[in-house]
Amino acid sequence: MSQVTTVLLIKEDSLGAQAINDNYLDPLASEGIPIDSILILPLMYNPSGKVLAKTGKAYLDKLINRIPGSVTKLIVVGSSYFKIITKLQRVSDHYGATVKGAYAGYDKFDCVYVPNHKSLFKQPENAPLITQGLKAIAGTSNTVIINSAEYGLQYGTDREILDSLYKYPVLVADIETTGLGIDSSIVSIAFAWTKHDGVAIDISISGQYYLRKFLETYSGKLVFHNGLFDAKLLISNLWMDHNTDYVGMMKGLNYFRTFDDTMILTYLAKNATTHVPLNLKEAALEYVGNYAIDIKDITKYSKKKILQYNLIDAL
Repeated sequence: MSQVTTVLLIKEDSLGAQAINDNYLDPLASEGIPIDSILILPLMYNPSGKVLAKTGKAYLDKLINRIPGSVTKLIVVGSSYFKIITKLQRVSDHYGATVKGAYAGYDKFDCVYVPNHKSLFKQPENAPLITQGLKAIAGTSNTVIINSAEYGLQYGTDREILDSLYKYPVLVADIETTGLGIDSSIVSIAFAWTKHDGVAIDISISGQYYLRKFLETYSGKLVFHNGLFDAKLLISNLWMDHNTDYVGMMKGLNYFRTFDDTMILTYLAKNATTHVPLNLKEAALEYVGNYAIDIKDITKYSKKKILQYNLIDAL
């Protein structure tokens, strides 16, 4: 008999034995967490099927007494309780990732959110989120593999790096910016020619001259994810002198007449009747796990970290 190390918290009306085995216990066992080391405990909800924060906290205060001292991992099947336990506002930022508990008594646990298996009937796209959540708590998440990477972190290194890219007929490109508005500045840009090989350049150090020249003269195909954003920011930063510089705008537009957009490809591939996320992080989750950082404040990270993050986006 294994020691209990993991607790699965799930809504009481979802406790059907076969469904629990098929969707949670058997997959966990295949990832290395023995079934007899997992304790299943019910979560209480209001009659409406939802849970008020006050109700959830009161229930968690009692539930902690039923969790053995040997437990280190919580699998929380339900976004409301996951938010209470972790004190996070946005669950979607943490799909496929473990988060330390923050609620009193739960701060010793590594927690992961997974959707309820009952949601799969209407939202089959939740299946990968369950899989990636279970992999995360088991420590077996996929990670990006970088075979070769070059980072332009010093002034003047951009020209040589960009000159080396002309030989590739297809390049994926991605930018990091100071914000989402049209007046935002480009911090860095990354290019990749395979899933494992690419470059990233710090534009804030190197400047924009050689990047502009490269985009004007590269004859291959560019691929973006949500390319309308990247194109808009590149045009406004590289070719426009001010917000009403329409001559510069039209010149820049000439270099973005055609490009592939993997966000549109994602939309077609999902082919769902419900709302599905199309952002890059969730589309890539099943391939590379959750590699996201908090880009709302990029000053918290080193320039090398930003460039590596930018490169992984492109990969």
